Amino acid sequence: MHYSPKSNSTDDTTEVILEKNVFFTKLAWPTEKPGESESLIKLHALLHEKLVLPSNHIYHKNTEDLLRRHPEVAELGLVHFAFDPKYEDFLDYFRDNDREKKAGRDLSEYAKFLEDLDVSKTEYSASTPGKILTKIAFDQLCSAGSALSKSAKITDLQQRDVTSRLQDAGLKNDGIIHYPVLLKILSKSFDDKQQALLLRFASLARLMAGAASKNCANMIPQENLVDWCLVDPSGEDMILSDEIIFWEVFLEELLSATSGLSAMTDLQSFSRQGMDRVSFNDIGELRSESGFLQFTQKFSSIVDESARLHNVGSHQSGLVGFDDLISLREEISLGFREQIKGEVSLFSGIKMVETLLRVPFQLYGGGLQALESLVSFMALTQSNDHDWKMMIGNKIKRAEKARDYATRRYLGEPVLIDFLDQVVQRAKKNWHL
Repeated sequence: MHYSPKSNSTDDTTEVILEKNVFFTKLAWPTEKPGESESLIKLHALLHEKLVLPSNHIYHKNTEDLLRRHPEVAELGLVHFAFDPKYEDFLDYFRDNDREKKAGRDLSEYAKFLEDLDVSKTEYSASTPGKILTKIAFDQLCSAGSALSKSAKITDLQQRDVTSRLQDAGLKNDGIIHYPVLLKILSKSFDDKQQALLLRFASLARLMAGAASKNCANMIPQENLVDWCLVDPSGEDMILSDEIIFWEVFLEELLSATSGLSAMTDLQSFSRQGMDRVSFNDIGELRSESGFLQFTQKFSSIVDESARLHNVGSHQSGLVGFDDLISLREEISLGFREQIKGEVSLFSGIKMVETLLRVPFQLYGGGLQALESLVSFMALTQSNDHDWKMMIGNKIKRAEKARDYATRRYLGEPVLIDFLDQVVQRAKKNWHL
């Protein structure tokens, strides 16, 4: 088995340092679009170093169906499985706590399937999510200034009541309040008009606690806030999410900045359908490129800086209001605009240099075809056709590396555009297969 390091979480849950890994919950979401789960995994695997699947989603039917269709998702390590090390294997985990009953099917064959895949696991302590959930509950329910208190219009009397109930529940269980107990407290402390909103908060808090306990965070830790309609007065879905940040913020800024530039034609035509043409094996190969880490780090740093300016994400229990999310989205858009503006001229310059160097390096078109013809001719009179091909192939590779190094050494490196261009070229290649 492959194991990732344990979470850095400690008994002090005031603040947990979150890596740029994503807690991937969306396999368990209902979907009516064929291939939607595959598309989401591909995108997140290009935005994050690691996708961690919640342990209680491992036995979800959607997860099993996806892995049966695409075992390479697990084999390539694109998805890691959150796993409590107290269990010997997947079958041991499935048969504990009535999980087979919850799944509504026999899981023994599926457990063997997972073991044979040799999936990657991320260990965590089973007690940690409860500790973090407890902190979130106290921070949001017991503070008059919290986003939840304002949105749910929690009165002083209700605040005192829920604080007392939370304290009593914590005393009975080593200071930890688990999700079912939290639901009971909410049902007793608040009236019917507040219940729907508070239940959405509880679901969100559970998600955030699960993510933090696996040392994960999405681009914005509370990115599902608007999904759950917690603070959106208009009821609109999703103002900020990892997908929204990529497709509607980053890519829109890229399209705007590159409009009309011939060197950017392929990038201009990229879309969600283009991402669908990139295979999981392509994703695995792209993740092994040096540009992958540069891309994810630059992408996340722009979002992080915007979040820092808005005081978002410093604590895993920090939720923000709807207006703040709108403002944050605008700040992220501006961050990408400034970065892309500088990269566009670099990328265009690199493409121009590559074009100029094609002839002297004889890497493309007639030059390369002439070399191949020479190899074929020599094969008629020589017995070392393979050696000739290797020699010329090595020369071509060295020339390409020299060209690539020289252009980026003297012009600079357009980190975001360069890596996205690699993704686009994979999609383009598969389109023509």
